[in-house]
Amino acid sequence: IIDQGSPHSPHGLIRAAIAGATLLRLDPDALRAPAPLIPDGQSVRFADDRGRGLPAIYDALQTRDIQLIADLNRELQGLFPAFKSLRLRNTDAQQKAIGAVLQDGTEVAASELSEGMLYYLALAALPHLDPTPLVLIEEPENGLHPARIADVMKVLRAVSETTQIIMATHSPLVINELEGHEVSVITRDPKSGTQAVLLKDTPNYEARSKAYANGELWLNYCDGEAEAPLVQGGPRP
Repeated sequence: IIDQGSPHSPHGLIRAAIAGATLLRLDPDALRAPAPLIPDGQSVRFADDRGRGLPAIYDALQTRDIQLIADLNRELQGLFPAFKSLRLRNTDAQQKAIGAVLQDGTEVAASELSEGMLYYLALAALPHLDPTPLVLIEEPENGLHPARIADVMKVLRAVSETTQIIMATHSPLVINELEGHEVSVITRDPKSGTQAVLLKDTPNYEARSKAYANGELWLNYCDGEAEAPLVQGGPRP
């Protein structure tokens, strides 16, 4: 739809607003894939929206700032107790693959890395990529252990200090890490179309938020259809 219309039409304005944005719909197979090295002076970013190019990103970051990788290894050790360090290996003269070394010395190839670790590595790289005005993330909770979601949200919170982040989520744990003014509840009605309302502007939010964290409020008052109990102030479904 947004490919249509003049530059001054609503569609054209949307295109202009998202020009240069980074879209991430991370896929574990893409994250695991070997990647060609990033030449010096070239932008450090994912090759596509699925996260292809992750090994090349960490190779470039390691080359430019070895302390950054040491800090990340310590961070990962705290989140994944069996983890010791990242391992980048050459698959040929021009490509590298990402893996890990465990505390007992076992080497883990990319094909055996958990989806949770891959997703965390991808999101943890975001603060160190070349700046982009807008990052669009689809369901950052995918593949993550519930205990890791708060850690990922801290990373994204840090990124949001310099880059606008818009994410789509169905996770109450993600919503728990956000303020009421940061969460838009999106609904679609055949007659009225798509509508958005801030969580803080839903009926009885002040009273409900005293009893529930934001994620639990959404979970308890949304019915999975029109979300009327939340956006119209009805009783719990």
